[in-house]
Amino acid sequence: MSVYPPPPRSPYWTYDFTVGGTRFRGSTKRKTKREAEKEERRLRQEAETNYARGLQGVRLNEAFGRYLVEKSQYHANADTEFYQLERLKDGLGDILIKDIPDALLSTYVSKRRSEKTIRGTLPAPATVNREIELLRRVLRTARDEWGHDVGRLPKFGKHKLPEPQERIRSLSTEEQDRLMKALWPDLRPVVSFSLATGVRLSNAIGLTWNMVDLPGGTITLRTKSHRPGGATLVLPITNEIRAILSRQRGQHPIHVFTYECRRTRLENKRVKGERYPFSLTGWRRDWKRALKAAGIEDYRWHDNRHTAATRLLATTGNLKLTQRLLGHSDIATTAKYAHADTDQLRDAMEEVSDTWIKNSP
Repeated sequence: MSVYPPPPRSPYWTYDFTVGGTRFRGSTKRKTKREAEKEERRLRQEAETNYARGLQGVRLNEAFGRYLVEKSQYHANADTEFYQLERLKDGLGDILIKDIPDALLSTYVSKRRSEKTIRGTLPAPATVNREIELLRRVLRTARDEWGHDVGRLPKFGKHKLPEPQERIRSLSTEEQDRLMKALWPDLRPVVSFSLATGVRLSNAIGLTWNMVDLPGGTITLRTKSHRPGGATLVLPITNEIRAILSRQRGQHPIHVFTYECRRTRLENKRVKGERYPFSLTGWRRDWKRALKAAGIEDYRWHDNRHTAATRLLATTGNLKLTQRLLGHSDIATTAKYAHADTDQLRDAMEEVSDTWIKNSP
């Protein structure tokens, strides 16, 4: 018999059995022998199933599913990790996690490099590398936290693709002057706002008046995050930002940055002379025209964010403030802005020479 009468000071029967050399014992949380035996059978069956699964090994689908529930859903890039795991599952198959040889991983990387994206371009090396890194995290979690047999881990490092040096493009003041002169007047305020705040495109064109507290001097944004309700970023309103916002007052009751429709489009319900908020893509044509007219090359909208961060860091030397401006949860993400451009480096070297060389014998 594997069930036993209640111990002193407890109304519940207990169980005690062994499966695969492991002893299982505890309270059945049942007050009658019949109910206790039924619960013991359930617990024993569960233990035997888990033991058999452990002998066979855990498969990728199971490991990926558990990782999503226990880890990914709490990450800021949860959606990205979901799709990365889907690609890994499709490319590697639902194999045992202890049976992932280097040859299979090499084939996966080779195949991924040739698969075109929905935009018709090949995936960047960093994209493939992030998938390999995610697989490594899943397998190490399965080994170190879940106690599963993962066999001999692949040599992940040898499968990573070389990545080009990270691109940080910022706008010079002279380029900014030319750009502002070339921009469509309705687009100029939102570009100025982006350069002043470093917010992402969606936060700039999606800014509404209920996010702006002019008397209190703050702007409250919902930023890129997968926390319930999103992450909150509160930015101060400087004199420059206040001037930009004040000029938009009275143009639209809800949206801060809008444009005046230049011709009626019945199919889009747009009427000439009325003001409407920018869409996520409606600014592109005028933006590209302005860049071309201003003679500015290799510059994207997101580089407005890079410009704001680079300028703040160059002015203050404070990486934590730059992290705060950008709303980064990890300062390592902000550290890429801690670079010196050629002119700054030249000035610094000249200062060293003036201080040390001229005083040397």
